[in-house]
Amino acid sequence: MTGKEVSSEKLIELSLLYENQTGKSLKLDQLFVLSEIARRGKVKLSELAESPNISPYRLHTILDNLQDLEFIEPTGKTSGLAYILHITKRKSPVDKVEYVMQKKQEKARQKEAVLRYIDEIGRINNPEARALLKLQDKDAALVSKLFKSMLRKGIMIIEKKGNNNIYYGRKKMTSHSVESFPFSLALSFPFCLRK
Repeated sequence: MTGKEVSSEKLIELSLLYENQTGKSLKLDQLFVLSEIARRGKVKLSELAESPNISPYRLHTILDNLQDLEFIEPTGKTSGLAYILHITKRKSPVDKVEYVMQKKQEKARQKEAVLRYIDEIGRINNPEARALLKLQDKDAALVSKLFKSMLRKGIMIIEKKGNNNIYYGRKKMTSHSVESFPFSLALSFPFCLRK
């Protein structure tokens, strides 16, 4: 089976699911958006916006509707905002692996952006991280989860608490922390191996 046949088969499946869920058929512009995402796996918002047949307002309406119905989901929060098929619409093991890889890449980009900000500015808090990652206020819990993950891994430390605000900084590497430092990274930083 070719990639085109797999994509067509997936699109038929998604169209039937949409019809069963909403009681309506997909409109042509909705079908176009869904087919691009199903065919390419991951499509940037900027690429979808280039379609001459869909106005920006209509495109956002379609994307919001497909997200609400859990057909697609966003990945990426900065200028690289893209859309992928929702995990619930993925059946094959290959689809599920692709989904996990796309999500891991996004989380890695977010961590890297936070660490670069800390390196330049010295510390970061939740509102600053949301602005950096172009997240809305409602995403404060996502940023907190990202920070907790980085704290658990020993990448960051809490620098200052106060007035309902916590500032985070980069953990300084010492010779005593080498034991908990991943060996592959320690090779990149030979000064950390000296005692």
